[in-house]
Amino acid sequence: MSVQSSAFIMLGTAFAYGIINIFTGFVPPVDSLGYASVFLIAMISTVLAFWSFLNGMERTGASIAALVSTLEPVVTVLSSVFFLSEKLTLNIVFGGILVLTALIVTTLSTKKDSTNSISHETNIKP
Repeated sequence: MSVQSSAFIMLGTAFAYGIINIFTGFVPPVDSLGYASVFLIAMISTVLAFWSFLNGMERTGASIAALVSTLEPVVTVLSSVFFLSEKLTLNIVFGGILVLTALIVTTLSTKKDSTNSISHETNIKP
């Protein structure tokens, strides 16, 4: 199912960007390095990422996949610091702390809700 979902997402995205390009203009790459870059960005950052997310969602469930995807901005920032030598500013650190805090709060509230629903189900008498 993840391959079909990825295909529909890519088709919708291509359609939307096609309409945007009609109004804003499009300049294609001019050399082979440009074409290779576009191809690799499309395959790795888009197709592989969507396929991995949807495949993981089938295996773990939507709620866990959504929680894991919350970490995406943090991983992106850390990757840019390590691989691209980007500066890590106080605002970026604060934003990462907010994202991690939201993840922890969401995880704790999800566990609390599931515990409450289990305890209510066990107390039901026929």
